[in-house]
Amino acid sequence: MQGIRVKAPFGEIETVKVPWGSRWGWAEARCDEALLCFRPGVGPLIEVRVMMVPDDTPHPSDLPNYIGSIRDFRGVETVHLYSDLRETWFLDDPEKMTIWKLVAGDCWGITIHNLPADRKPLTAQLQRELVVVWFEVNPEAPDMPVRLELVPTGGQPELPTYVGTVQLHGGSVVAHVYCDTGL
Repeated sequence: MQGIRVKAPFGEIETVKVPWGSRWGWAEARCDEALLCFRPGVGPLIEVRVMMVPDDTPHPSDLPNYIGSIRDFRGVETVHLYSDLRETWFLDDPEKMTIWKLVAGDCWGITIHNLPADRKPLTAQLQRELVVVWFEVNPEAPDMPVRLELVPTGGQPELPTYVGTVQLHGGSVVAHVYCDTGL
C-alpha cells in the first residue's frame, strides 16, 4: 500500500496523481489532513479528484466513489471521503472487455505496439502468413506500450510471458511468441 495526503479544506476538491489501475484501501486522519492509502496500479499517472466532506454534507454528485469515513484528528467530527477514481478499469469487469488483435509480423525480434493498459494476452496464431496476437482489453483504459517477440526454436526469449507457438511457411519455420504485457 502507498499513501497520499489530502489537505484541501472540507468541501473543496483536491487533485492528486496515482498510477492508473490503483484501488483505494483505507483512510486515516493526520492533523489537518487525511492520509489515503491505496494499492498502486502499474499504469501511467492519472489525475484523480478527491474531496473531504463533513458528516452533514450531501454526497458530491461529481465524485461518485465513496472511499471511506474517518474521524477528524481531534476525534470530534466524522469526515467522508469521495473520489472520481474509476475502479471499473480492471480485468475483473467483464462488461468492459473486448477482443483486439495485433500483427506481430513475420520477422524475428521485438516489435512495439500500443494497447490499452488493461489487457491480457489470449493467443497467437497465423493469419494470412503473419503472426497475430489477440488480447482481451478494456478500451476505456489509457494506452501503454506492449512488446511482442518472435523467437525461433532454440532461441532465448527476452520477454517474460509466453503467448503461443505458430508455424510459418507451411510449417518449415516455427516461431514462439512472447510478450511483455506492461502489467
